[in-house]
Amino acid sequence: ALIALSAGGELRIATLRERLRSIAVITLSQIVIMFVLVASAVFLARSAIPFLTDQPTNVALAVAMVFGLVAVAKSPATTIAVITEERAKGILTDTVLGITVLKDVVILILIAILIPLAATLVDPAGGFSFTEARQILLEILGSLSLGVALGWLMTVYLKRIRAYRSLFVLGVAILAVYLGNVLHLEDILIAMAAGFYVQNYSRQGRRLLHALEANSLPLYALFFAVAGADLNISVLGSVWRIATAIILARLLAAWMSTFLGAQIVGDPWQIRRYAWLGFLAQAGVTLGIANRVRESFPLWGEAVATIIIATIVINQLVGPPAFRWALVRAGESNQQSPHRRRVA
Repeated sequence: ALIALSAGGELRIATLRERLRSIAVITLSQIVIMFVLVASAVFLARSAIPFLTDQPTNVALAVAMVFGLVAVAKSPATTIAVITEERAKGILTDTVLGITVLKDVVILILIAILIPLAATLVDPAGGFSFTEARQILLEILGSLSLGVALGWLMTVYLKRIRAYRSLFVLGVAILAVYLGNVLHLEDILIAMAAGFYVQNYSRQGRRLLHALEANSLPLYALFFAVAGADLNISVLGSVWRIATAIILARLLAAWMSTFLGAQIVGDPWQIRRYAWLGFLAQAGVTLGIANRVRESFPLWGEAVATIIIATIVINQLVGPPAFRWALVRAGESNQQSPHRRRVA
């Protein structure tokens, strides 16, 4: 939630307005190409996937849709953590951050649509569940509204009280998580909306970011330690071939879709060459998809969830250092030494 507060606080309407067309086109390109390419690869290779060899075409199509959805999903917290840790500034950073926040909303909508659609393919008699889709859409609207309310609360405190601002911001993050759990809302969206409100609808944006920086060093050390501890390397043993094939297809799709989108809008070389590396890491949302698949499809959900977790392990190991390298090469990392900056 603290990382999401920071992300919202870094999003400025003026910058978004300048980059809006690029952000929208690249996001759409990624969603379509990554979904289609990975889903097609899984469907065409279904005879080589053990749990699909005896399944009918409709089940293979449902599984392919699930993996296409997983390919689109990413870890916004990881991307934002790398940006903040590197104190990155520039057109690459702004574009990746904007796409990251937009995709965090879009992926929730896709989950609400595609998981029930996959269930309908497997069991046509069950019909499409509009209830689940409507519930997630209401969660998104509720999260954004609550975030705006918390943002207003922060502006009042930051404007009138100088003491304990870092502790207050930490308390707001805890409150966002608590309210998200109690009200069944998305705490990451709550925090992002709160930070965005403070930055763009008050004069307290600099004070918010300064208060967040006081928590940043232990926060990011803890974040990456927990991310590493959550990776279960043992799952790679049984599914590494399938997982590797899916990861390679996703890598190709990420590069192709980002380059194509950037080429369409005429983005500079930093975006065309390096932006795709900001979309490799996967964690929270993707784990949520794995759990949802495990619950929704008892016959083959466990096998699919195991492969999803295996892809998360590799992507989460490769993604953060790859994106940091991209920021350095693009000259947008402010943590690099003068010598490394000249080399970049």
